[in-house]
Amino acid sequence: MFRRLLFCLPLLLAATLRAQTVRWEPSGGTLAMNQVSELTLMFDQCEPKGTVALPPVPGLDFGTPSRGEQNSFSIINGSASRSTTVSLTYRVRPTTRQTITIPAFDVATDKGVKHVADATFDIGEATVGQSNLTLDAVAQSRFTL
Repeated sequence: MFRRLLFCLPLLLAATLRAQTVRWEPSGGTLAMNQVSELTLMFDQCEPKGTVALPPVPGLDFGTPSRGEQNSFSIINGSASRSTTVSLTYRVRPTTRQTITIPAFDVATDKGVKHVADATFDIGEATVGQSNLTLDAVAQSRFTL
C-alpha cells in the first residue's frame, strides 16, 4: 500500500504543479486605426484576484473586459491532469498611427503575483472583415462631370 502511494504521489504532484502564466493573446501583430479589435489577457492555471489594473497605453482605448473560463480534467494511463484558463477579453481601439506597446506589468492572481510581458502592435489601415484588404482595395467611387 505504501509503495503504491509513493508511486502515485509524483504523478499527482506533476498534475498540480503546472506553470501559472498570464499573457496577452495575441502577443503582437497589427491593429487597424480607429477599428475595434479584441485583445485577451489569458490566465493559465490561475485567475485574477480582484480587478485587473492595466497600465496606461497612449493611443489605445480599452473597453470593459468580458470574462470567460475553461476547465478540463483528464486521466490518461493513470495520470491525472487538470487545466484551468480564465480569459479577460478587452475591446480595444487604436487612436494613433504609431506603433503601440502595452508595457509589461504585474497582476495579482489566486496563485500570487504574476508578470505579464509587454505586447507590441503596429497600427495599419482598417480592413474589411477577415480579408486583410483595405477599404480602398475593395471599393472605389469617382464622380465625373
